[in-house]
Amino acid sequence: VTINIGADVPLNDLKLAAISCNADAIALSFSFAYPARNVVPILVHLRRLLPEQIQIWAGGAGLSGVRKPPNGVRIISDLKDAVVALNDLSIHHSTQ
Repeated sequence: VTINIGADVPLNDLKLAAISCNADAIALSFSFAYPARNVVPILVHLRRLLPEQIQIWAGGAGLSGVRKPPNGVRIISDLKDAVVALNDLSIHHSTQ
């Protein structure tokens, strides 16, 4: 199930939504207009807020300047990466 909660959601609200709906992953998209200097700090902060079992996927043109993703964040560069991430999530669920 995919739930779109919109843009510019405060991180604490995103955390509460993810926990309340028992999310397996949160996918974020950063546009090219998003300030590049804010991308990594946002991802690091969100990773600290969320339980470890909730995956964070990030994509979009705003990530073009990110050399190394923060620990616990998966970069989704294209549709192929998204399919692989979904497959990995499915495999993870089937082994639990």
